[in-house]
Amino acid sequence: MPKSIVLLRNLSLLSIGNNQIVSLPNPFALEKLVTFSAPNNLLKEVPVSLKDCKDLEVLDLSGNPLRPEFWSLVLQLKKLRQLSPQPPTRSTH
Repeated sequence: MPKSIVLLRNLSLLSIGNNQIVSLPNPFALEKLVTFSAPNNLLKEVPVSLKDCKDLEVLDLSGNPLRPEFWSLVLQLKKLRQLSPQPPTRSTH
């Protein structure tokens, strides 16, 4: 994925599923991004700067081998309404 993607300041939808992408540009601060769909890639992590996508409402990273740290980053996305995959549930045992 080209690092120049972050120059598209008015980008509101980015769909890059099924492409064997292993990393995203850093920083990844697309301020007007509303929908980011990148299922079935090889992403283990996303840049911390994803939290700067303040308008992000839909995030689909299903089918990626994401590390557990991803979930704390997702909590910082205040407008997020739709998330795939769902966070793992904690056992109450």
